[in-house]
Amino acid sequence: MLPGQDETNIDIDYIAQHGLEHICWPELLERVDNEKDFVSQLIQIFISDNAARVDEIILATDSGETDKLLRLVHSIKGAAYTVSANNLGRIAKEIETAAKKSNRFELNKLAETIDKEFCILKEIVTTEGWMEILDRVAY
Repeated sequence: MLPGQDETNIDIDYIAQHGLEHICWPELLERVDNEKDFVSQLIQIFISDNAARVDEIILATDSGETDKLLRLVHSIKGAAYTVSANNLGRIAKEIETAAKKSNRFELNKLAETIDKEFCILKEIVTTEGWMEILDRVAY
């Protein structure tokens, strides 16, 4: 479980203290001209489109399927940067680098890291009131 989290939701305090580490709220709002309804739709699509990719990244890492891994992380990297999930995008980029160098130890560690980061991000954006919390701490 995450810090400040109970069985069903991430704690609001965690979002207030750490949310901006996972999603760059001001950057995202600027990108979509402050259209929060659009942000909500965009984030929902991002989560649903990429949940399976994260699982596939882990499987491709475990099985040594480098080409497949590179395609998956490239897709998730672009999508992450689009929704200003910059930490997730950075991790995907690190996986690309490690995969190109065939660094299995680093790949295994990063596959676990991207899974954790995606889970935290998903918890944040599925918590009721997450946008309002990020508004308060970002501005």
